[in-house]
Amino acid sequence: MDRRHYLIKDASLELLVRRKTKISDDGIRGKKFEIFCEIFLRKRNGAKESAEIHRELEVPFSSRKGWNIRKSNEEPATPIPSYPKRVLFRWSSEPAGRRRLSYPRARTMRGLWAAHWRSLGRKILHSSSSSSSSSTLSSNLKLLGPNLPDVWMMPSSSSSAFRSQSSANGQTANVINGKSIARAIREGVASEICRMKETIVKSPGLAIVLVGGRRDSQTFIRVKLKACEEVGITTYVEELSEESTEDEVLRVVSRLNNNPSVNGIIVQLPLPQHVDEERIINFVSPEKDVDGFHPLNMGNLAMKGREPLFIPCAPKSCIELLLRCGVEIMGKRAVVVGRSKIVGLPTSLLLQRHHATVSTVHSFTKNPEQITSEADIVIADVGIPNLICGSWLKPGAVVVDMGTNQVQDPGVDQGVRITGDVCFEEAIKVVSAITPVPGGVGPVTIAMLLSNTLDSAKRAFGFI
Repeated sequence: MDRRHYLIKDASLELLVRRKTKISDDGIRGKKFEIFCEIFLRKRNGAKESAEIHRELEVPFSSRKGWNIRKSNEEPATPIPSYPKRVLFRWSSEPAGRRRLSYPRARTMRGLWAAHWRSLGRKILHSSSSSSSSSTLSSNLKLLGPNLPDVWMMPSSSSSAFRSQSSANGQTANVINGKSIARAIREGVASEICRMKETIVKSPGLAIVLVGGRRDSQTFIRVKLKACEEVGITTYVEELSEESTEDEVLRVVSRLNNNPSVNGIIVQLPLPQHVDEERIINFVSPEKDVDGFHPLNMGNLAMKGREPLFIPCAPKSCIELLLRCGVEIMGKRAVVVGRSKIVGLPTSLLLQRHHATVSTVHSFTKNPEQITSEADIVIADVGIPNLICGSWLKPGAVVVDMGTNQVQDPGVDQGVRITGDVCFEEAIKVVSAITPVPGGVGPVTIAMLLSNTLDSAKRAFGFI
């Protein structure tokens, strides 16, 4: 009886393996798999009692009364709650498109999407056991906080990341230089791509899907294309007319999903009103979702102990700025102003991963000024120019302004200037550090897109 055909589930063993081996979740699954296959074979071939076999293998025997894990000369550990008896799972011999788990009362998924998710799950589990997968996820593990196996070590703050500016009352605030941080990240990405080209003669590929002719979307795409060209990422642009149907967009995304030269796919938002954004985003392969918006990536980000394939670029840049500037997050009060699925929500999840006490302020929040004024870290992204003024901020707080707004200003050449959600002139008199707009989060967000694309290519090519 081949052990590879069996997959066993047991919660008490997972707790023991975590305590004894301190290995990752994927390692726990592999260890659990081997141990329970051994238990099954020993019981089948020898007629020993379950408790005796468990003692030989030094794993707990889960009875209905629970089981205590203890070492010699130690107090008994907290009893592990009892669980139902182990259930043996076995893959059926059906074709891949109809393959399903053969266990009692199985909740089977039907159709092509079910086959896609199952095959994706197997590919993720397979890739996670290889050294190349662990190397491509290492940067994400750092940003996901110290609750994961790879505990992030706080880097020493770089003097080039700060630019001091004195306010009228003499207080000196640090203006976080996002351009210098982005430059350092892009240099690292370019170096890795050069090494990839020399070693395996391959380079990452990024595809951008643009539907319609919005001027702001075209501007954002030009910035991304220029950044990709500088570091050596091959780009593909798919331009569709404003009148394109939803099915036409899906066909383009499907073609890019199946193109091995494309390692990352971006659907430039917003889409025309007649196109369902959620459906398009969900159709992008999670393995190429370098924006990090796919439900699989967002769900893994929300669940403690899980590792998403990609972290959304803007929230990732926010945390990267804080970490590189030596800002302590653990135990601090953080307020995220805005709860969008692109920035606000994933930023809150990342801050929780770093053990901050996080509050979210939105349009229905009562006394937002009072809540924000108690925060050690303030993250703003609501799209309202100068919404957060100096009275909203706690003296010495750190502010990351992720808003980008166009304000009419006849005094500038083009008649429009870019400003953030925080009134910079007032905040600089109160806070200890702040990101400017422009020149703060924006350049780092582009750098994180390049980093995600590189990670995707490494995972696809098996490049270490």
